[in-house]
Amino acid sequence: MDIESNMKFASLTIASGALIPSKLSTVDNPKPYDKTDLYNRQVALTPVPDSMLQHLKHYILPEKKEYVRKFFPLYSGKELNHHLSVRSTVINITDLSKKANESEEALPYKFPFILTLAVDVPAGADKELDFALGKADIDNGLWKPDPDFPINKYYEDNKFAFELSEDGIYAVLFYPRDKISDAEADCNLLCQYQEQIIYGAIITAIVVLMILYVFWRIKRYIHKYGKQKKQLKNLEG
Repeated sequence: MDIESNMKFASLTIASGALIPSKLSTVDNPKPYDKTDLYNRQVALTPVPDSMLQHLKHYILPEKKEYVRKFFPLYSGKELNHHLSVRSTVINITDLSKKANESEEALPYKFPFILTLAVDVPAGADKELDFALGKADIDNGLWKPDPDFPINKYYEDNKFAFELSEDGIYAVLFYPRDKISDAEADCNLLCQYQEQIIYGAIITAIVVLMILYVFWRIKRYIHKYGKQKKQLKNLEG
């Protein structure tokens, strides 16, 4: 296998200690780590056959359908075909330590891995806004692009780097979206929780109206009772 050639398409950087499980010291066990924590720490990087991926659906945002047709004129307007949507090598990352140490739970990595993938960038595409790291959901038959997943670096040779926190099947997808405006980026508390504030205001208004209605009924009852009492006195007199 030509390692240098494969490095052109994908590479994975693992921080020292990223696969060692997190342990908390206790009174009975002040030093929870020992040499056995270093055993069976392995990561598998394997390719994924197209037969497992071709049926996965990848949907484009509705407002970006016409934009996608500029790059792929035969795009139907629904999901983007596999050979068009996947723009990098598809790689399956598996922490074999979890299998070797069955007592350990499938927790996120202690430190993030850095996955670097060479991307086939169509001419005229925006490297920052037209691509996203996607994770394959084999069970549900779709790709899950994460538009908020930070692209740490995009190099001149079209290699993108991402931080990974868990195992999975990953690839770079063509997934254009609009840039977040400065107003949205600087959204204050009122902006962030506007729905909760609106619902809270509506509920508060309803509660206030109910209380006012109860007081109005009580006042009306007192007034009616006083009027009837006065009429009884007049009849008796």
